[in-house]
Amino acid sequence: MPLQLVKELSSKERQHLSCLFCHTNEDNELLYGKFYFNDSIAAHYYCLLFSSGLEQKGRDEDGILGFLNNDIEKEVLRGRKLSCVSCKASGATVGCCNKSCKKTYHFICGVESQMLNQYFGAFNSYCPKHQPYQIIVMDTYNLKTAKESNATATCTICHEEVPAYPTFDVLWAPCCKKQSWFHRICMQKLALSAGYFFKCPICSNNTQFCCEMKRFGIYIPEQDASWELEPNAFQELVQRHNICDHPNCICPKGRSHDGDGTRWELLLCSSCGSRGIHIGCGRLDWSTMEWDCEDCNLKSHNRNSPKVGSSAITPLINPVNITSRSFKRPHPLDNVRNSNSSSSSSVNSTNSSISSDSDSDVDVESLDDTESPFSSSLSQSSGGAPASRNVARRGRGSFSCSRPTRSKRHTCNFDNLSFKVVNNDTQIIVFVEKEEGVKTSFTIPVEQPLVRSRK
Repeated sequence: MPLQLVKELSSKERQHLSCLFCHTNEDNELLYGKFYFNDSIAAHYYCLLFSSGLEQKGRDEDGILGFLNNDIEKEVLRGRKLSCVSCKASGATVGCCNKSCKKTYHFICGVESQMLNQYFGAFNSYCPKHQPYQIIVMDTYNLKTAKESNATATCTICHEEVPAYPTFDVLWAPCCKKQSWFHRICMQKLALSAGYFFKCPICSNNTQFCCEMKRFGIYIPEQDASWELEPNAFQELVQRHNICDHPNCICPKGRSHDGDGTRWELLLCSSCGSRGIHIGCGRLDWSTMEWDCEDCNLKSHNRNSPKVGSSAITPLINPVNITSRSFKRPHPLDNVRNSNSSSSSSVNSTNSSISSDSDSDVDVESLDDTESPFSSSLSQSSGGAPASRNVARRGRGSFSCSRPTRSKRHTCNFDNLSFKVVNNDTQIIVFVEKEEGVKTSFTIPVEQPLVRSRK
């Protein structure tokens, strides 16, 4: 029979169930832990944890969270020989870990008697006589004076009055070293809710605060916070803006269309992400692939932009010289290919075209400046902005080019290469960084205009 919670059973089944250790049917997770039922055995989780002679020999999915049924029955038989100090009934399996102390309790009776239980390590229990007490270290604080004057403070969790001196029901946060007092019950509720995110409510300290709370009987479950376990708790954060907000959207498929790798690709604001625009609608340059909406542009650059209307968006377009623009590098080759072709071979450029972005990487034939007859034209084009609009082909795809027959075919190192298509797709300028800060560039003519195709 699979493990079940008693509260999930029918009312008729719950009437006849009671914990084998404390002999009650109390279902209070805050004080006694979850109430489990498995193969006619019902027990509180904390009763299992603090029974002195019970070991967790199984896996988490065996028995009741690793406590095997045979071991549970043996511990119940051992407890029948022991009497509870509080209620005088038999079956007391929780004992004080002080070797000189012979007191034993039912777990529920121990909670009522203010027995301190530590939920880590060996899961020790201390009777009221032998349990540790907090040492208060604060400037201008006197424990004796605080008790005599019945000093009070405000619990940061429930915002109610709490004694300003340590007792069993009052805890102090040592990480703050000031008047940081809490009710024990409030701290336990916070720990059960926060789980892994349990920390000081005042200063958000995690390490020192958690160690102190564990030492003085606060159970911190190893689980996510309760607000993260709720279904669809953060569903609104997954939603992404998917509409072109340009006042005059010219996309033929509508504002919500997002054509990846085309001029109808939808770009979101790089600062806020709450507005979007098509590359074609905003006449954006493909070299940067970044865009800031009007509001973020004004905030970040402290400059005024003309507004068409209250909801108008002015694209951020910076005409930058080709030599000073930071180019977007192509994707690196998955497998570096070395081709040793003869110097007399040539490339048939009429049968090649730009392939799909997802199909292949860019294969470029590099030319040295001494070999390329177009090096002179490069120096002219790099000295100033080209006459035609510069459109940067993005990193993936392939193209062919004509070159002198005596040059050799090489595979480009994409870590040091960037390229640009200029002059109405008739020339390709390739930039190679041979050393840090030293770049070499050359121009490759394209016999057939580049055509971008998508599958």
